[in-house]
Amino acid sequence: VRLYRGKGVSGLVDFAGREPLKHLTMWIETRSADGATQATPAQVTIDKGRFRMDLPAPGTYSFRFDAENFEPQRVANVYVPPRTYADLGRVLIRTGSGAAGTLIDAKTAAPVAGATVELQPSGVSEFRELRYRKAIRAITNADGEFIVSGATEGSYLLRVQTSAYPMWFKPLSLSAEEIRQFGQIAIGEGIDVSGQVVSRAGVAQPSLQVRFFDEAAESATPLKETTSANNGNFGGVRLPAGRYIVRVSSDRLLLSQPFEISDGERQKTLDLEIPAVRVTGMIRHGGKPVSGGTLSIVEQLDPSERQGKIILHGGGIA
Repeated sequence: VRLYRGKGVSGLVDFAGREPLKHLTMWIETRSADGATQATPAQVTIDKGRFRMDLPAPGTYSFRFDAENFEPQRVANVYVPPRTYADLGRVLIRTGSGAAGTLIDAKTAAPVAGATVELQPSGVSEFRELRYRKAIRAITNADGEFIVSGATEGSYLLRVQTSAYPMWFKPLSLSAEEIRQFGQIAIGEGIDVSGQVVSRAGVAQPSLQVRFFDEAAESATPLKETTSANNGNFGGVRLPAGRYIVRVSSDRLLLSQPFEISDGERQKTLDLEIPAVRVTGMIRHGGKPVSGGTLSIVEQLDPSERQGKIILHGGGIA
C-alpha cells in the first residue's frame, strides 16, 4: 500500500489583534465546468492562530472565513496542486459593521437581560448572504447592553426578540467598519393583533399562513407569522406601534395589504378578505400566439418590483 501526502490549505488567521478563536467556519467554493458554483461549509480548528485543512481533490478553490462576531473574509482563486498544502499566508479578519446599545423597559427603565439582538440582511445584502446562512446575533447582558458585529457593508434589519416583550426592529444601512450606536432602546408591552381570514363570499379560510412584515418589506423573513384556524381566526401576535404589511398565502400569495397600529391602541383586529379575481388573456408576438412562456404577477407592495427581480426556471423547479 503506497501512501501519498494529502492536499489542502494552511495559513495564519489574524483576528485584528484580538484573542484568536479556537474554531471558525470555512466555506469551500468550487466551480464546475458549466460555470455553476457550490459552497460547502467545514469546521476548522485554530491553534495559536494557525490552521490546516484537507481538501478532497487538487484544483482551484475559493475560501470564505466565517467567525462569530467578525466580518467574513474571502480568499479567491487558489490553485492547490496534488500532494501539496497551499499556504494562504496571513488572513486578516476584522470586526466589521454592526450595532450597539442598551435595552431597557419602557415603563420602569430597568435593563432587559437575555434578549436576542440580530442583524438580518435585507435587499441586495440578503441575496448576497443567502447561500452562507450566517446568523449575526448577540445576547444582552445583565445591564441590557449588547454589541452585535460581523456584518459587511449593506442594508439590514436590526431585530430585538425576548419572550416577555414584543419584537422591536429598525431598518438601517451600515457602511464599512461602522458600529451604529443606538443608546437606550425602550421596549414596551406592544399590541395584540388578531383577526379572521375569509373569502369574498364570507367563507372562513383555514390553514393559511399569515405573515407580518415591516412597512418597507425589504426582508424576506417575516417579523411574526401564524396560521389561520379552522374558523379562519388567527392571533398570538404582538407588535409595537407602527406601519406594517400583512401577507396571506398557501402555496402562493393570496393577499397583501398594509395596515397601521397607532400609539395607544390596546388591540388590533384585522378582517382579511381573500379576493376572487381571475386574470385571463392571450400573449401574441407579431400577431401569432406564443406558447410555453411564463407569466408572473407581481404585487405592488413587493420590494422586488422596485429593486428588480430574477426568476430562474430549470428542470421544472422555479
